[in-house]
Amino acid sequence: MTQDEVNIKDKIDTLIVDYLTKNISSEDLAELMHWRKESPENEVYFQEMQKLWSALSSRKSSRFTMNDAEAGYREFLHRVKRRQRKEFLSRVARYAAVSAVVLAFSSISYWMGYRNDIDTSKLVQIESPEGSSARITLPDGTMVKLSSGSYITYSSSFGKENRNVTIEGKGYFEVAKNRELPFTLKSRNLEVRVLGTKFYFCDYSKDTHAFLTLTEGKVDLHGLESASGKILYPGNKAILNKSNGRITLKKLSEQELAKESIGRLSFDELPIRDVLNAIERSYGIKFEVEEDRLGEMLFYGEFNVSKMTLEQIMELISPALQMDYNIDGKTVTLN
Repeated sequence: MTQDEVNIKDKIDTLIVDYLTKNISSEDLAELMHWRKESPENEVYFQEMQKLWSALSSRKSSRFTMNDAEAGYREFLHRVKRRQRKEFLSRVARYAAVSAVVLAFSSISYWMGYRNDIDTSKLVQIESPEGSSARITLPDGTMVKLSSGSYITYSSSFGKENRNVTIEGKGYFEVAKNRELPFTLKSRNLEVRVLGTKFYFCDYSKDTHAFLTLTEGKVDLHGLESASGKILYPGNKAILNKSNGRITLKKLSEQELAKESIGRLSFDELPIRDVLNAIERSYGIKFEVEEDRLGEMLFYGEFNVSKMTLEQIMELISPALQMDYNIDGKTVTLN
């Protein structure tokens, strides 16, 4: 293992610790979630860490003070940074007493921040795992429907000092009106600002395009790599090409607008890799295919995943791909 690989793994371990102790910044959280989605092995490793820390948190720790917890956290983090990933589980167990200090402090002071060099921002994360969807109401009354493989984060000050939300994936938002606190939604590539409106937003890090469709109100949309923005009105759909940063607007018909709902997959000449990514998220499966065979193929069509089985969808797309498919549990092989 090279030194660069060791450094990357050490950083991931640190991010996991920060996440479990609820002391992770929004930028680091986005990086950690992206790493989790990169491979099944990464997700398994993360879940193992989470289970271990959950077990440790059940220990009796009422005797610990804030100073003890902060010192314990720093000592634990100091030692973790010197371990390679394969040693991490055993080392956490060895320093269980220190870990218990950290977890005790975190459970008592969820909305309090560590001081000095420890990030003081407190984030709430809501996730909709692959193969499922979620409906939640934010503290300001905003209703959100999250599609599969998506998550949003916001701070403990949401609705009081700000209404800032970050997203990975796809969601439908019915934003509560509040002229004093504009609602801001930000992804890796786009930022949208509204006062009170309804819209669909989609930006998965693996996909080549991101989208925003407005159904009610007005929004101000900006690409993070571009100084120029777009104003959207009801029925407008903004499409960001991530390769060149260009945002184009399209006026949707009522029929096209109805296809934007959570639970439907609609593709308008998008790369076939994006289509496969969407199917993976919707059904919680993984495709095995030689990427070279996909080429530059574009796909047009729509699926209602809430009513269609995976087999039905594969019967529709396999002729377009000119490939056969085989479903084996959570793996779909294309050849």
